[in-house]
Amino acid sequence: MDERNDSYGQVLAQAAAARQYGTQLVDLGGMALGARWFYAQGGLLARIIDMPADLATARGVTVKGAGEQLRAEMERLKLLPCASDALRWSLLDGGGALIVMSQDAGTLEERLDPNNLVKIEEFRVVTLNQIRGDKNTLYDDPTQTNFGWPEIYDVTWAGNKAVRVHESRIIEMPGAPLAVTGGLDLRDVPWAGRGVSPKAVLAIQRYHRAVSYAEKLLEKSQQAVHGMKGLASMLLAGQEPVVRQRIDLVDANRTAMNGVAVDSEDTYTVISTALAGVKDILTELEVACAAETGWPVTVLFGRTPGGLNASGDSDWDIVYDAVGQLQAKRVKPALERAISLIFAQTGAGITEKPDAWEICFNPLKPQSEQAAADVANKKADTLKKVAEALKIVQETQAVSQDEATTFLREQNLFGLVPEGDASGQGNAARYAGQT
Repeated sequence: MDERNDSYGQVLAQAAAARQYGTQLVDLGGMALGARWFYAQGGLLARIIDMPADLATARGVTVKGAGEQLRAEMERLKLLPCASDALRWSLLDGGGALIVMSQDAGTLEERLDPNNLVKIEEFRVVTLNQIRGDKNTLYDDPTQTNFGWPEIYDVTWAGNKAVRVHESRIIEMPGAPLAVTGGLDLRDVPWAGRGVSPKAVLAIQRYHRAVSYAEKLLEKSQQAVHGMKGLASMLLAGQEPVVRQRIDLVDANRTAMNGVAVDSEDTYTVISTALAGVKDILTELEVACAAETGWPVTVLFGRTPGGLNASGDSDWDIVYDAVGQLQAKRVKPALERAISLIFAQTGAGITEKPDAWEICFNPLKPQSEQAAADVANKKADTLKKVAEALKIVQETQAVSQDEATTFLREQNLFGLVPEGDASGQGNAARYAGQT
């Protein structure tokens, strides 16, 4: 069998088993290849997926109300890198998840009881393509929020061996919103979402094809034409080697600094192909890639912003806003579940277990020293004005000292916190026993 045809058959066989979004098939010169194949090659598609996934956790997080013990546990379990990888597969395949590998009273197939959680060994990251719900284990209580969702999932790890895992041990990170019908989607994973757009993959494919065509056009931009008297007769007489030798002799010595010697009855002409418009076409295809992926051209292709006084800050603001949405909607809920389980450990040596804590992502946009100084000065001016205003209203007896103190507590000013909230952080969601 022809090797190329055999390879094509293998790709089509994979296509028969491929599912939607993350493995959506696209055309590449007559070959059907999935988005995962393009991602594995690196380049634009890998940048589209990796850039927001890495940036979402690159600046770290601050857990208000928690101490250094939590920080050490997060580092031991590599929680932020795991969350970054789960977001990566969420963007590519439409979903990722952290599997809680722990020492507790049950097996992976049994419900995780936070009260019996001794120690978390690791958070194992899997992609949506490795998870399939068991339809025979659906929750049947219509009064519960997990009604119709699988209780047990088959998770495939290395060696294509499926392991049955209870849903309480899975910290999901869904993809983009996806309209489904019939309760469960085709993957039997109710929290499955939309991964990378096939149209984005096609736009990138068109751009790469145009670049390859531009290279060929540049290569053939100057075409030498030999007008040789008696050429047809020489070919008919079997003198093709002589003809080739004459042509090669001329081409081998032709440069911008050398002349070309031909027979007086021969002609030699160099025809130049116009390249006008090629740059404009490539630019428009870059814009098409940006439109399909949602990332600015300057960020996606590393181009210098154009226009008078253009700095590119507005383009990066688009990126920071988009990544901030991913942090709030996908990463933060997963981190809250994971951190609540970290606090629930009894054998990890954690003695600091606050009743209230809150996850805050550190600013994505780097702040210059001048900008930080300006912010500090503005805060100081604001506090000064508040203090002066309170002094005036107290001197006029418009408010009492207790009322002024209550106001400062409510506003969390001058280190004061509302009564009954020793941490000053408010109530955070507790997810340890939730699924």
